[in-house]
Amino acid sequence: MTGNRLPSDLDLVSLAQTETNQIFVIVESGQGGTGGGNGHGTRPPTGITTGRPSRPDFQTVTFTTRGSYLRLPQWSPGRRSGRIEFRFKTILRHGLMMVTSRSGGGRSDFFAVELSDGDLYALFNLGGRTQRFLVGAGVNDGREHHVVIERNGRSLVYGIDGERHSEQLASGDDGSLDLGSTFFVGGTPNPLRLPWWLYSRMRDSYRGCLWDLSFDGGEIVELEQLRRDQGMVLMRSGQ
Repeated sequence: MTGNRLPSDLDLVSLAQTETNQIFVIVESGQGGTGGGNGHGTRPPTGITTGRPSRPDFQTVTFTTRGSYLRLPQWSPGRRSGRIEFRFKTILRHGLMMVTSRSGGGRSDFFAVELSDGDLYALFNLGGRTQRFLVGAGVNDGREHHVVIERNGRSLVYGIDGERHSEQLASGDDGSLDLGSTFFVGGTPNPLRLPWWLYSRMRDSYRGCLWDLSFDGGEIVELEQLRRDQGMVLMRSGQ
């Protein structure tokens, strides 16, 4: 990376800083990409596309400000298993990438993915203690990264760019992951209500590209369509 420009083989993010204000500019190299899109609206859509959609250009979005995020319908990974997969690029060190809303009944279950000091973490709470897992280090390098996180009971397999790690989730709860009605991507409308275990809670939301998001081996989510549906103008389609 030279100055505030990404390497020439990338087709994404360039950031410029003016005095104390950060201005985020998305630069396209003219190369063909994996497709782009972003979506957002006042209500979560009733369904979610989770195979590959018919519109590849609707797969990708770029979050450009701290006020940009998407609301997806509830992720229901099942009580005992679930899988999430996505690709991203960024050059920022911090940011909340994904988080679930809380379920009812006083449970503390949640799932989240965040950047902290350039490292990517996944967080799980199954009703007992919160556990944090380092998925990948130094990932704010402006390069494409592919993330897979899969849970089967208390067994967790996660990794980035082909690397895989296995861990066990702690006991002390019923082993189920009961999530709320909304899955937030790129940020959240109310950071003050985020679980305090998130390092990015009082820092910032995610800024960068995200695409090829899928749940439980289903179709890739058409993020750009969601951006349009939800009227989210503080972000853009594509990389």
